[in-house]
Amino acid sequence: MLLCAQYVLPVTSDPIVGGAVLVRDGRIRDIGKTEMLRLRYPDEEVLDYGTAAIMPGLVDLHTHMENSIMRGIVHDVPYITWLASVAALSAKMEVSDWYDSAILGGLDALASGITCVADITTTGAACTAAQKLGLRGVVYREVGVMDKRRIDYAMRAAENDIMHWSQEVDPGRITIGIAPAPIYMCHPAVFGRVSELATRDDLPVAMHLAGSREEYYFVKRGSSSFSVHGESVRRGFIEIPPWLPTGVSPVRYALNWGAFESPNVLAVHCVHTNEEDVKKLKEYNVAIAVCPRCNAQLGMGVAPVDEFMRAGLRVGIGTDSPAATDSTDMLSEMRLGMLIQRAVNVGRFLDSESMLEMATIGGARALKLDDEIGSLEIGKRADIIAVDLSSSQQSPSTNPVSAMVNTCTSADVIMTMVDGKTLYELRMPQESLGGQSVLDALLEPTRIYVKPVRSVLRQLPGAVRSLAHITGGGITENLNRALPENMDAEVHVGTWGMPPIIPFVCHAAHLDEHEALKTFNMGLGMVLVVDPGKVDQVMEILEAEGEAPTVVGRIVPGSGEVAYVDQDKLFESDSAAE
Repeated sequence: MLLCAQYVLPVTSDPIVGGAVLVRDGRIRDIGKTEMLRLRYPDEEVLDYGTAAIMPGLVDLHTHMENSIMRGIVHDVPYITWLASVAALSAKMEVSDWYDSAILGGLDALASGITCVADITTTGAACTAAQKLGLRGVVYREVGVMDKRRIDYAMRAAENDIMHWSQEVDPGRITIGIAPAPIYMCHPAVFGRVSELATRDDLPVAMHLAGSREEYYFVKRGSSSFSVHGESVRRGFIEIPPWLPTGVSPVRYALNWGAFESPNVLAVHCVHTNEEDVKKLKEYNVAIAVCPRCNAQLGMGVAPVDEFMRAGLRVGIGTDSPAATDSTDMLSEMRLGMLIQRAVNVGRFLDSESMLEMATIGGARALKLDDEIGSLEIGKRADIIAVDLSSSQQSPSTNPVSAMVNTCTSADVIMTMVDGKTLYELRMPQESLGGQSVLDALLEPTRIYVKPVRSVLRQLPGAVRSLAHITGGGITENLNRALPENMDAEVHVGTWGMPPIIPFVCHAAHLDEHEALKTFNMGLGMVLVVDPGKVDQVMEILEAEGEAPTVVGRIVPGSGEVAYVDQDKLFESDSAAE
């Protein structure tokens, strides 16, 4: 497969104008000018993305996909209030909710050009979602208790989860790690125990560290919002930890308790750090995930990115929790992070190239995956995205890297590929969609049924007993509204044609027949309940109006519900007619 575009951005080398990338067997096999590669591989399938940039997939160095369903719920509040609100919402969620939420987050990631995630979870939902959706990533199992007596139990539970999760995933794409809980939720002895396990089993480690002023004061002075009202019986917190105050920074605190003793540690946020902290992070080869939008949104502060880079630390970018930022838009994250750094570090101008590196090869280095991903180089994994550069705000584009960081958003991502498999494709025609692209199929205008239905009502008064417009809620939760309490609608699945985009979306979202039928109309935009003796006449009128009506079931005694016959045949129909 030969991927072509106006620009190819390898990241670790100069942009190629009129470039192409050869993908075979999940890896990059060649890269260069389009005309050269077309001559070299004349029989290769060509996918030309036109006025776009082909580049390495984005690495989201810190996220919580399982919180995606909480987007837009907690707004315009400071960090402590947000934290308490999310904890309260989390307590109401079931296992299936976490899974659905993680799937939503994973789909958003792919649509945003993210091919690799570093996710911290307690439920394992992110692990399952990444595996099913084809994402690459490191999934960290969070562990932490404040009560020292419960540490052994917590560590055993975490170790057991890590073992089982590792058996469920493709080890070539997904690595399972461990993460001590944030300092204000965690007895300090947990840090040493995590390091011991990580060193023994070669596990990567991630930890939230020095993210907020409240955490800083909690550790150094022994007093903050955490020690006043942030304690929870459910999590086993105690009101005044006896080991506080320490008189040191959160970084020094974690260091003193052995948090950096394992060889592969990722520290998230590191907003409230000083020069000595940065030296220690470098000494222990700790990687850093900065989260500009989240830190700004919740009033946490600004990470000293310039100091991290000058110290030679491995630095990448994370979108953090969708419950805080409402977004997995890494392209916007780059732009916001760059502008914030320019504003607070006058005279130390952070450029677009540096930000693009942080979002790609920088994140890969932080995860120690840079020998496989993060740049377009021969031999590396084909984790590749295409980003549209044709819109008005981007033209003329003489500097594709600057255009990428300064003007693009997730809406401009038109293709996402992991291991050479296209997981998101917006514009290319697809056989499975009858030659349409996903974009064209999704934007096809809805059918308007007013005229043909009015013709039936006018020509055959009394023939139509009720009508059901099948919209959100699908057949299951719309057709029932057209029924009396003592009758059911018996729907015979497979008797009507279905637009190809519907099974395409359902399969992508891993919806089973039950969920699909109560979510989408499945190709039935309007259902008429008619007099059995006038079915043929109704069909004739509808056909004369240009419709292709189908008898899809019958009315039977019941309790006002929709019942299905042959539900398992839902996706057997491949007709494009509605």
